[in-house]
Amino acid sequence: MSFYLPRFLQRLSVVLLLAILLPVHSLAVGAEQDAWGIGMGDAVAAIAGGTHAIQWNPAGVARATQPMAQMGFGFNPSSDDFQWNTAGLYPFQDGTVFALSQFSDFPSAPGSSTTYIGSIALPLNSARDFFLGLNLKYLALSTEAGGVLESGQGLGLDLGLAYDLRGPEGTVASFALAVKDANTEVRFNDTVEQPVTRTFVLGAAYEDIPDTRVEMDYDIVDQTLQTTDMHNRLRLGAERFFDDRFYSVRMGFDDLFNNDGYFTLGAGYHPSQPYEVSYAFRASTNGAGTAHFLSFIWQFEEAGKKENAEATPVSSSSSEINIGAVSALVETPSNVGKPVSGVPLNKMTISVDPPVFSPSGRQKTTTISFPGDNSKDVAHWLVTIQAPNQSVIRRFGGTGPLLPSFAWDGLDDSGKAMPEGKYRVALKTFGRKNDVLSDDFETVEILSPRSHFELQTTDPYFSTQAAKKGKGNISFTVNAGGSSEVQTWDFEISESSTNKVVYEKQGKNKLPRTVKWDGKNLDGDTSADGTYLCLLIAQDEAGNPLKTDALQIFLNNTPPELSLKGQNPWADFSSN
Repeated sequence: MSFYLPRFLQRLSVVLLLAILLPVHSLAVGAEQDAWGIGMGDAVAAIAGGTHAIQWNPAGVARATQPMAQMGFGFNPSSDDFQWNTAGLYPFQDGTVFALSQFSDFPSAPGSSTTYIGSIALPLNSARDFFLGLNLKYLALSTEAGGVLESGQGLGLDLGLAYDLRGPEGTVASFALAVKDANTEVRFNDTVEQPVTRTFVLGAAYEDIPDTRVEMDYDIVDQTLQTTDMHNRLRLGAERFFDDRFYSVRMGFDDLFNNDGYFTLGAGYHPSQPYEVSYAFRASTNGAGTAHFLSFIWQFEEAGKKENAEATPVSSSSSEINIGAVSALVETPSNVGKPVSGVPLNKMTISVDPPVFSPSGRQKTTTISFPGDNSKDVAHWLVTIQAPNQSVIRRFGGTGPLLPSFAWDGLDDSGKAMPEGKYRVALKTFGRKNDVLSDDFETVEILSPRSHFELQTTDPYFSTQAAKKGKGNISFTVNAGGSSEVQTWDFEISESSTNKVVYEKQGKNKLPRTVKWDGKNLDGDTSADGTYLCLLIAQDEAGNPLKTDALQIFLNNTPPELSLKGQNPWADFSSN
């Protein structure tokens, strides 16, 4: 069963690692437990998403857009080996996803193993088609060696990259590179340390077939660290959805060119509800036995994102937006399956220009468009704008193809101006059978004009000839009055009488916290004594101009004239 955990549980995720202590060799990583991935013959490194990806490639965790939880079981009748796992993840609006998991194995023989993993994954680009993920693992296991039950603990690391190649009609192919147990060691009885075999996984999937995808993975075992009985493996897997995506079947083969491989079959049930059930059957080709796996996944709708089955026709309350005729829209179709394990969807590019705007400032609107859209299958579509607390504050929709573009002026459905913050622009498109064709989002930020922006200094008087250390210059503190992120900034010092600029410093992206002047002019010479005016101007990310009041300072490098005078210029030192 899969669920999304609250934010305070965001940091941890778990992957099962079945470790067997060999008298001479290293520790070997056992098979994963997720029923969906096993049904694909373990060939899912490129396409796995959400909680499914934790065991195969942590980069795929970043594909999750909703909180979810998973619970799974595995059983081998011939060896009475029982497996149990739980996992949960929570995504944030910037695309970062944290996950927490636990995977345990209880064989009939003495010993057991449990692996706990904290996962973090995030998109590396704005198109969200290139992902990076990391697993930090803690292993706790016990095994029998020489008639003695030994216990061991260790830390491990998995790394992963995934890339989705997209065309105008959706994802064409996916690719993956994962390093499993990049640096993992287990210490037994606080004495002996043994490394876990490192494995490199190369994955490629083809997805440009309606409701179908196939993948091939190649595992390369690192033989440089220690002797191991493991060998390179080639894996193949395929998945097909049926009956409006209510059902799916999978099949795969693990280790195609060796005699210790597995043949797998799988099936899934995906009702029009936020959950799914997956089953997998695995049989060894060398007669070592069979195993059964079952997974339950639950997807939690984020607060404020649930829509009524029939959305009320919405028209814009802003003169900036013209979305044409709006018809009743189905946000959550009731007559189509809803796989949460990542059914192949069309990927729509959402452009927000500018990505930062200020309704009460200079840049009053932002334009939302969909470049590259040429899908002929869209029957109706829905755009929602979600506040930082994930509540939906604005809805736009229509039938037929998407509009080329429309503008948003920062107002909600009731015409109320929205406060400063980052907002999510989410797009869903639907086919003629109300099946979901795409589900994508982009972010936009509202900035408010700043009411407070100034330069400050503790002492307006200074001299470049000051003998005291650090007093040969004057320091200014910048009070940003908001975020320090800006487009450009320019600091100027000019003569008070002539307005001639004698010093200038410029920058981009971020305001400085402090600025110093050593009294030198643009030619590198010491400026003349006198009164000077200091000014800082900038432009924030929404294009609003920022300008401080002129700050007056005084430069004085002329030393005072001293004289000594007595009452009588003549003195007789021989007398009293």
